[in-house]
This record gives sequence, structure tokens and C-alpha cells, in this order.
Amino acid sequence: MNALCVNIGVSGNLNQTYLKNIMISATQLKQVIEQRTTDERSLLISQFLFEAINDWPTSNLTEPNEFIETLKNEVGLKLRLNDLKLFSKQLNFSSDSWKIESLESIFKIFEIFDKENELQIELEKIIDLIVITKEQSCR
Repeated sequence: MNALCVNIGVSGNLNQTYLKNIMISATQLKQVIEQRTTDERSLLISQFLFEAINDWPTSNLTEPNEFIETLKNEVGLKLRLNDLKLFSKQLNFSSDSWKIESLESIFKIFEIFDKENELQIELEKIIDLIVITKEQSCR
């Protein structure tokens, strides 16, 4: 039986299916990281997203969409880099160290995304750019 490879990328290849209103799942995210069948930029974004979710101090938080909703409840509806940085400055290092650690991973996602003049882009929009490709076999 062939393994199912899930590939993630931020390009617009015709062989890829865009996820509209459906965020990548935790299972798909883990597959991308474990299988390493994607470009380095997408792999790094996936790894940092996975770390951010794991570091956030909420029990049983595993799904990216749940993580985004949790962040929105704390930060506000717009999860832009500046909004997230302002929120992080309000945190207390001794009592909020895991949130700060999680936000550091998110900041790295914005650095990797590196879109000039895109200061208003939201974290959710970056994650929505994730494209999943299913291949019949791993290379």
C-alpha cells in the first residue's frame, strides 16, 4: 500500500487544491512536517505553526482553526503582526511565558512570509494560503 503524501505550499500550481474556508488540519500539518515533501519555506511555516499551537497554554489545543479562534478571543478579530506584537507587550513574562513563546513562533511565520507592503495581512490569511497536494507515493 502506498503512503499518502500531503504536500503544502504557497504557490498557485494547477495540480494543487486550494482550501477555501477550510484551514489545514492538525493531521495534515503533522504529515507535512514528518514527510518533508514540500519546499523549505512552507515546511518552516508549518513547523512554526505547529510549535505555536503546542506552546499555547490551553489543554488539548491541537487544531490550527481552534488556535486561531483562541488567539482572536485574546488579541482581537484581526491577527496582524502589529496587533500580535502589541498584545505580546501586554503579557507578563512570569505568568504568560508560554503565550510569549507561542507568539515568538508566530512572529517567525510572518518573517518567513516576508511580503513587503503586506503589514496588514492577518495570520489566518497566511495559513489560508497553504495548499495541500495529495500524491500517490512519496519520493
